[in-house]
Amino acid sequence: MLHVRAGCRTSARIRNGQVHHLDHDPSNGDVANLVYLCLDHHEEAGKVGKAARRLTPELIVRYRDRLIRKVEVERRHHRVISHSYQDALDALIVMDVRKLHWSTDKEWEGISMSLLEIASYPSEMGPNARRAIMSFLDRVAGKTRSGMPGGVASNISDRVLDLCPIHRVRTEAEPTDEEDELLQMAACIGADLAYDGALYAADLEIVEAGCEILWRLLSFSKRNSFDALERFVTESYVTALDGAARSSTEFARELVEFTKAYGSTGTTVRIELPEKIARKMLDDEEQRSAAPEGR
Repeated sequence: MLHVRAGCRTSARIRNGQVHHLDHDPSNGDVANLVYLCLDHHEEAGKVGKAARRLTPELIVRYRDRLIRKVEVERRHHRVISHSYQDALDALIVMDVRKLHWSTDKEWEGISMSLLEIASYPSEMGPNARRAIMSFLDRVAGKTRSGMPGGVASNISDRVLDLCPIHRVRTEAEPTDEEDELLQMAACIGADLAYDGALYAADLEIVEAGCEILWRLLSFSKRNSFDALERFVTESYVTALDGAARSSTEFARELVEFTKAYGSTGTTVRIELPEKIARKMLDDEEQRSAAPEGR
C-alpha cells in the first residue's frame, strides 16, 4: 500500500489520511486495490457526478505508478552512493593500514598506538578494508615471541573479533567468501597467540587472548551449524594445544582445553576462567608490575 500525494503541494510531509479502495468496494482488500490518500484527496476521490472535481481511479493509479518509479530511482541512486562511499572508505583505510605497516616502529608502545588507531576506523568499512586490517593484525601477532605485553595481545584479540561477522546470535546465511576468509584469518591469529604465548612468551594473558578468539569462533560455528568453520577452528585449537602442551607455562594446557570445551557449547556468555587460572594470571601481572624493568 502506497501513500499517493496526488498533487499535494502544501507540505512535503505525509499528511493525515485514510485508505481508499480504488473500486469503491470496502470488502476488496487486495493490496493493488488499496491506496493511502490525504483527507482532502480521499474526499475528492469519493465524489460522484460528471460535474464534480474528482480523482478518478485511473488518475490515482497514474500518480501511484509515478511514485513507484520515483522511489525505485531513488533507491537505485542510494545504492550507488552507498557502494561508492564504501569503496572510497575502503580505499582510504587500506592506504592508511599500508602506512601503518611501514611506519609502526618495533617498540610495543608504537604498536599499541597503531592498534588504537585501528579501533577508531568506522564500522561501515567493507571487506577490502577488513582484510587489510586483519593482515596487519596477523603481522603484529607474529611478534608474540619478541616480548609482547599481554595488553597488546588483548587489544589484538578485541580488534580481530570486531572485524569478524560473529555478533549475531543466530543466522541462517552461510558466510560469504569474504567473511569466510576473515574468519579463517582470525582463527590463525588466535592459534598463533595461544601457541607462542605459551611456548615462547610463557604468558597466560597472551594465551587467553588467543583462546578468546578461538572459543568465540567455535561457539559461532556451533550454534549456526557451520561445519567447515568448526573444523577449521578445531584444527587451530590443535595448534594452540600443541604449543601449550610442550611449554613449561603453568596452566597453559588447562586454559586451552577449558576454552575449547566452553566454545563447544555454542554459548554467547563471556567466559569465566577457573579460579586457579585467574589467580595465576593475576599473580603474574602483579609480579610484572613490581619488576624494576617490565616488558
